[in-house]
Amino acid sequence: MPPAFADFDAAVKLRPSDANIRIARGMILTGARQFDRALADFDRVLAFEPKKAGALVGRGLVFLQKGENDKALAEYERALVIDPKLADAYAGRAIVFRNQGQVDRAMADFDRALAIDPRHADALANRGFTLVITGRSAEAAADFDRAMEIDPTSAFVFVGRGLSMLASGQTDRAVAAFDQAIAMSGDDPVIYTLRGRALLAKGELERAMSDLDRALQLKPAAADAMATRGFVWFKKKDYARALTDLDRAIALDGSSVESYFGRAGVFEAQGKAERAIADLRKAIDLKPKNVFEALAQADAKKRIQQFEKRIPCGGAGSTAAGESCL
Repeated sequence: MPPAFADFDAAVKLRPSDANIRIARGMILTGARQFDRALADFDRVLAFEPKKAGALVGRGLVFLQKGENDKALAEYERALVIDPKLADAYAGRAIVFRNQGQVDRAMADFDRALAIDPRHADALANRGFTLVITGRSAEAAADFDRAMEIDPTSAFVFVGRGLSMLASGQTDRAVAAFDQAIAMSGDDPVIYTLRGRALLAKGELERAMSDLDRALQLKPAAADAMATRGFVWFKKKDYARALTDLDRAIALDGSSVESYFGRAGVFEAQGKAERAIADLRKAIDLKPKNVFEALAQADAKKRIQQFEKRIPCGGAGSTAAGESCL
């Protein structure tokens, strides 16, 4: 538990009816993933102040952290009925909308939050993440820069800055940002995976492998880390290990465009054209979840077009000069 928790714990004992102190402690508990205890604090506040919008925002954050988007949305909307100018509620609802794939509604809510509070660092950082997802990396970098000025101690902001740099091909700057985020937050499998991805893009395969191994030690079922390590094995031309990792990644998350695209590359390298084509088609059919998946899907479409130029042996027609036979 963070050191600040003891201070708030003592303050609650001294002033048990102070709503703001209980909300602050609930937020710390939420950050520590002590969700039941956090909800108990927020519910206690609402028991004696039913219209305390901040407690509803706290409940929304708990449900958001638990992945219960519908429940989170209901709490944020209850808060906004009470206080239509509550920036935290708009910022939280925006994240729910983004999670639900409603990017336009998410952006509108982030804009509302920032119109109310231009120095809302979380809204800036999360709007930046949303811009990265939609491929608008330059705009995202501006949001992360502003968020960093407001809160230079936030690992989340450095992760976002690294992500925007990586999406725009600035791999050195991406690695530097992820270095900062790791120094601030310690062992986080997501950040190790992202830095591994950046190092892979730089061609530093051994360092990339080290980061991805660390991510998988911390979270063995991390599909993104498993898939990215598969790409590293592919670059090292160890196709058997690449296939093993990509198979596992797909078993963990069957909706990943990148995993199918990566496995298609392995099958192609192994001369298994039909299986490569099947995976490319799967990559094209899936909905990209971020800018990297969108890029992988675009590459998959190009690869399919290249395969379609080839005429299978034994099929109708003949193979033109210079073309391959599948």
